[in-house]
Amino acid sequence: MVENNTLPNVTLFKAGHHGSATSNTDELLSVIKPKYIAITCVAGSTEYSSNLSNVFPYQSVVDIISKYTENVFVTSQMELQETSESGVYEEYGDVKSLNGTIIFTCNKNEVSFVGTNNSIKFKDSEWFKKYRTCPAQWQTA
Repeated sequence: MVENNTLPNVTLFKAGHHGSATSNTDELLSVIKPKYIAITCVAGSTEYSSNLSNVFPYQSVVDIISKYTENVFVTSQMELQETSESGVYEEYGDVKSLNGTIIFTCNKNEVSFVGTNNSIKFKDSEWFKKYRTCPAQWQTA
């Protein structure tokens, strides 16, 4: 826990840098305790890494986020294919909508979510099931 914290708990957190590890830390999330998280990225983009754990959103970020909420939504996705036995991946096909445009609305204390493609949680998407390890917190949720 951060000493002298003046940050409030938040309802919605827009994840930083497409769901990378350095901008979505446990230190920050443990203070703000978000109820919903929006990640604007192409899940599976190999722009910065061909290592499956380090394509957006990173597996390490999924593990951290899972401590605070299962209400995570992602804009788009890219299919991947393994190119060698060493776990190197490359993009395959076109970018496709996952949730699409992420829209949150608030009416007094009630928050609602809709995606222009669908309203499925990231953990329940086919992309997630194929390319991410589900954290224990989300397996019981």
